Amino acid sequence: MSASRAQRTARAKQAAASTSAVAPLENDVRKQLSAAVKQRLGLRESEQVPAEIQGLVDSAAREVAGGAVESTLVQEVARLRPVTLSGDARSEPRRGASDPALLQEAARLAAKRKALQVAGFSNDEAMRLLVAELTGQASREG
Repeated sequence: MSASRAQRTARAKQAAASTSAVAPLENDVRKQLSAAVKQRLGLRESEQVPAEIQGLVDSAAREVAGGAVESTLVQEVARLRPVTLSGDARSEPRRGASDPALLQEAARLAAKRKALQVAGFSNDEAMRLLVAELTGQASREG
């Protein structure tokens, strides 16, 4: 297997793994949206939503599920306790979820991750780029 083919296969597996965590939530949202659209259009439960509308429902479900995951990520990052590169957690003051600078940084990172995904990077690739950027910044500051 060629190197480029191996890379494409690895990327496909990474993309599948990163979306598998969001898939159950996305499916639930899609079901609820489809049911609401059917009711709004006066369709019976056994009838299908027209394809062009179903495409919009699918897109909205992806967006809502992705947004929920991002929001949860920002909240979890806000709860993290910062540590220095030396690993000594006692050397820095404790910052909590109410720290505006930490919340702003988490929101910035989430927005940057989303922009990378819109640009065509998988979730895993986007996260790796952000980690590399943060690691590079920390090493320059330290």
